[in-house]
Amino acid sequence: MRFYSSIADHYSEIFPFNSAQLAFVQQAFPNLQQQNLLDIGCANGVLASKLAPLCKAITGIDLNRKMLKKAHKEIGFKHPNLELMELDMMHVSAHFGVYAFSGILCFGNTLVHLTSVGQIRNFLSNCKAVLKKDGKLLLQILNYDRILDEKIDQLPLIENEALRFHRTYQQQANDKLIQFKTTLQLKGEALSMENEIPLYPLRQKELEALLLEVGFTSLRFYSDFKQHAFSSGSYALVVEAV
Repeated sequence: MRFYSSIADHYSEIFPFNSAQLAFVQQAFPNLQQQNLLDIGCANGVLASKLAPLCKAITGIDLNRKMLKKAHKEIGFKHPNLELMELDMMHVSAHFGVYAFSGILCFGNTLVHLTSVGQIRNFLSNCKAVLKKDGKLLLQILNYDRILDEKIDQLPLIENEALRFHRTYQQQANDKLIQFKTTLQLKGEALSMENEIPLYPLRQKELEALLLEVGFTSLRFYSDFKQHAFSSGSYALVVEAV
């Protein structure tokens, strides 16, 4: 996927490790050392590498080959119970089989890269199939209720000593999808990298209905990884589904 290949070399600077994600996973799995986890959309593999010493085993998958090469180079061979592989998120059931994992993580707004309700339903059904009995699915996307209802057209600027990362949304009146556009500017260089990708703006109630439809029975919705209550004004939507 060209969108992520172009920023792969700068991904860690744009999106540094979020310790709240690690704490959230640890809270979700009190007996983490006994858990076999799957990290879908693992990107540079940093979260998976942090979890590797703490759990029984973790597999990280991503569709972007350049991102995975960077992950392999930086952290991929340092943990014997960590495996990183190139795999389409729609193929997890076919590849791993049923009851393969006790937990699945899908963070970083990965889910909404699937561009139809049918695709999202099939993905969630795949997740349910590969989870063991009482296994947990942990999801995180942006709160698209807020984005759609308030007609938000840009996300907060990401800026540090090395770069500026601009993110905007373009909503089309007759199109369910929204266009996510980014511009990466490296400070001290004239070059900027622009990208665009369609996303499906999944509402909380829509996601809730799909999770229940594919067989999850216990759902918790939060506004962040610190488990604050979800509301219409929340920046993000975090889900724990069993």
